[in-house]
Amino acid sequence: MGFFMDCRKWTVLIFNLIFLLIGLGLIVVGALSVHNMNDLSKVIPSSYHYLSATPIILLVLGSVISLISILGTVGAFKKNPFLLNTYTIILIIIFILQIALSIATFWTVSNQKDLAVTINATVNGIFTSSPRDQEVIDFIQAKLGCCGASGPQFWNNAYPKSCYEDENKKNVYENGCQNASYDFLLNIIRIIGTVILALAPLEVIGATISLSLVTAIRNYWEVYGKYN
Repeated sequence: MGFFMDCRKWTVLIFNLIFLLIGLGLIVVGALSVHNMNDLSKVIPSSYHYLSATPIILLVLGSVISLISILGTVGAFKKNPFLLNTYTIILIIIFILQIALSIATFWTVSNQKDLAVTINATVNGIFTSSPRDQEVIDFIQAKLGCCGASGPQFWNNAYPKSCYEDENKKNVYENGCQNASYDFLLNIIRIIGTVILALAPLEVIGATISLSLVTAIRNYWEVYGKYN
């Protein structure tokens, strides 16, 4: 019985090591994305402004995953049912929250027409505002690889430097910034949903093997005594 309990213990420890690496990876990605999302937040419509918090979501999710993986590791190493049960409950709560968030995320994707209309209006407002903020426009065009609100024709052949693909000013971006912004935000939404759904099975596995270890520990105590 002790052998099988040790096998389950090491399974939980290995799983939590993998889980910790995933958490740290999300923290790194979130940290690297903060700057870009802050700079491009102007193209995000007010009704979808929660998308600008994507790096923060990744940072929080990565931090929570890292912390609970440590909790699970300590619980498994010390063979502590209380810590393991706490770890399992937290995993289940996160799983439920992630499913709810993924449903909301993919529901947003399903309303692509509304997303496109609001993005077009937002981007058009940036390009036609008076006075025009050329610095913001140049940043958007250079960062998203686009030219003009709806396309290069917006500039009537008087293209700013940010419209060119290279420093030699030979090739102008053909894609308009409305389309580029739409693709950019749609990719963010899909990434959030995909990451959340990819983590969900791992959380179920983690909760299952944790409960299995708790059962093995208690069975061992019943047979051999808690402190033997």
